[in-house]
Amino acid sequence: MSLALAANVADIAGQGPASALFSVCDIISNSANVVRFNKEAATALATRIRDIVSALTEEHGSEDFKPSPEWTAGINNFKCALDTIMQDLQSISRQTFLAQALHRERDAGAIRAMGQRVRDVTALFMTKARIEILDHIQVLNTALESATNAVTAPSVPAQRLEPPPPYYFGRTAETESAVTMLDSDLPAYVAILGGPGMGKTSLARAILHHPTLVTRFGPKSYFVACDAADSRMTLLSLLSSALGIATSSGSATRMALTSILRGPSLLVLDNFESAWESPEQRQETESVLGFLAGIHGVSIMITLRGSERPHGLPWTIPHLPPLATLGSTFACQLFVAISDIDEANPDLSKLLACTDHIPLAIVLLANLAQYESSHTLLARATAGSTFDAAPGCLQI
Repeated sequence: MSLALAANVADIAGQGPASALFSVCDIISNSANVVRFNKEAATALATRIRDIVSALTEEHGSEDFKPSPEWTAGINNFKCALDTIMQDLQSISRQTFLAQALHRERDAGAIRAMGQRVRDVTALFMTKARIEILDHIQVLNTALESATNAVTAPSVPAQRLEPPPPYYFGRTAETESAVTMLDSDLPAYVAILGGPGMGKTSLARAILHHPTLVTRFGPKSYFVACDAADSRMTLLSLLSSALGIATSSGSATRMALTSILRGPSLLVLDNFESAWESPEQRQETESVLGFLAGIHGVSIMITLRGSERPHGLPWTIPHLPPLATLGSTFACQLFVAISDIDEANPDLSKLLACTDHIPLAIVLLANLAQYESSHTLLARATAGSTFDAAPGCLQI
């Protein structure tokens, strides 16, 4: 952000707090960029904040603009909200890689709360200050919707799919079952359920890259991370971004999605709980699933924390059971493949016991074992100096 633009914001309210808006934006953006998990949600939040600040700057730059007391108060309230968000996001970004992995669900909720705070303070600001910036946005949306409706077959850029998992053990039965369901002339709907760290995303990626499904769906396979979703429109926006649809209109997005996804195609919605877990949002999110299922030839696979399947889709029978922890043999194979520790190492069984055979915990501990001796790592894990203690030595 240029110094000139930052200086422009300094005059928005004629007071000190407003002069730091873009500085706070930069700190928020920098913090979002170093978040290891929930990165998409954090960067989306930072982008939203910067867009709002830019819009306020543009409004203030008009020749006939005269700041009212409500405008000044609104800027100050907005700055206070950004300060809090900045501090909260910095706290997340300063965590170690392991801490971010262990607490990624908690941090995801915190980032969603930050987004809600931005929406609340912006709505209040718009109402009290009575600024005309909304008229400008409505004109842009109308023009954009007209342009989108004129395109009957939107061009879809080549999507970079998530690669298959580099280490994959103990999920052969689940993989083959899902592939069998999806390798059908009729659309299939598969939900991969399980607790945190059980390897739901890895399973989805392995299924997506299975040779049978690559042959069936070809280039029409799509992987969309839903971490940043917190409402129906946000989920549609994520789909728009992933599929190269340039519109903010819900109706135009649905038309474009129908044209793009018309099958046979496979759509994977990863971490779907981000869009669905709130009771207030479930019905609306399930309506999006119903809309997607109504597109001819689309098969859908979701990953979802927990054991409950969303309504809105006729889930294909037999259902995949929620993922369990890995068996002892597979847990050992996964740890050894990553850490390069010998299977005869006397500390190996004790280290695996600390993970409760949860795949994510195994991966994290095995990565640490690349740099630390097994004896030192076991001492740290069992002492609880680095890892939460219960249940077991790691808590995911």
